Amino acid sequence: MEACEYIGWTPCVNGHLDFGLVNVGLRGSFTHEDLQDKNAISKNFSLNEFPDSHHRGIILQSKVDWRDSEFPEKNIGQFRIFVAAEVQKSQDLNQRSLKGNLLIYPLCAEPEEKSSIQEINAHRAAHDTNKNNAATEFPKAIKLFSSTDSITGLKEDCLIASISFEIRANGITYLKYNTGSLEIEDRSKFIIARQAFYYLKYSVHSHRHHMDEQDSLTTITTKDETCGLRLIGQLKRELTNLGRIQKIDNKISNTSNADGIIAYTFSLIEALKEEKILTPNEAEIETKRFKNISSSLCSMDRRIIRSEDRIELYKAKSKVWIGFGLIFSWSLVNYALIKPENFGIEMNSNYYYAIPVGIIFMAMLSYYYLVRYYLFTGNTENFPSLYNIDKGCTLIRITFFLLLFITALLFEVFVQSEKPSSSESNPIETDQIPLQQ
Repeated sequence: MEACEYIGWTPCVNGHLDFGLVNVGLRGSFTHEDLQDKNAISKNFSLNEFPDSHHRGIILQSKVDWRDSEFPEKNIGQFRIFVAAEVQKSQDLNQRSLKGNLLIYPLCAEPEEKSSIQEINAHRAAHDTNKNNAATEFPKAIKLFSSTDSITGLKEDCLIASISFEIRANGITYLKYNTGSLEIEDRSKFIIARQAFYYLKYSVHSHRHHMDEQDSLTTITTKDETCGLRLIGQLKRELTNLGRIQKIDNKISNTSNADGIIAYTFSLIEALKEEKILTPNEAEIETKRFKNISSSLCSMDRRIIRSEDRIELYKAKSKVWIGFGLIFSWSLVNYALIKPENFGIEMNSNYYYAIPVGIIFMAMLSYYYLVRYYLFTGNTENFPSLYNIDKGCTLIRITFFLLLFITALLFEVFVQSEKPSSSESNPIETDQIPLQQ
């Protein structure tokens, strides 16, 4: 594209985007359910006599809410976007691309009456253009969306932008402002162009290798001699961030999908090389680097998986020991309950409920410390520390609750032994019974 201002990449793993699947990807709001758009326009039709031809015309229109915070004004952050684009006619897959214009303006620029909105010439073009009249109306729509001065029916002095774009078959996307567009600071122009790129990317690309929250990992950058490395750097930053997260929580995050992002990167490197944005030497170097990143992340994943498997093994071992302990404890208690006279005590039936509760409590405590013990001794990194472990402190922790339970048991036994028996509490007063004569 001549005089391109910005460049981005619409993810494409297989090297050839299918523009026959282009559809409105952004409509309504991401965070505010009150903004709905049930009347979005999505037209994708053949421009010749064959309905399934790759030579296609595309018309898109929807309103989008890009607010990232609460504002007192209702319509701040809400925009209307129009797209008119054509898929280039070519039998060469590498030469097919989507070229057209994107028009964007704030929703508050439209009049209040619905009938007046429908009469805006941009709306009429989007609604009326179809396959039957494409030969005459479709070129008019592309031309209409290429100029901000030609749009009628909007409120005066509103912000309105027109951006021409080309999305190559390999996903490389070029954008530039059409003449007569915004006269604002470069930072604001970049933000508007970035939102336009996101709109196009969501319409062309349906992400499968990463979560929705990560779809902004490829964005635009200014077009210059080093833009290729900056595009690759966006993916490097995301992979570095994922690696740090895994090191911190020591878990394999379901949202990382590092393998899919690396697959994207290899395709991006090839696309940049095809467009001569990267030299063959730079492409080779970056490919090797991402192979190293892939090996590093795989190694980290294997280490985390081994650690998780080891924890499950230690839990299983601890459960076996706890099982033996429960059997022994319950057998001993049952023997004491069946023949309490062997212990020289009388057991109160109300006391029986405390015994299983105490056994379960001790089993849980023992299970916790057994797992911790196995985790510590099962890790080779901890072997040098085995000689410095405070065994007395650990032993005190284990025996404290055991002594507490035994103390409670002895106290209950003592109380039961001190209580007078039924015969002692109701003695027979023999002196009041007359002797038989």
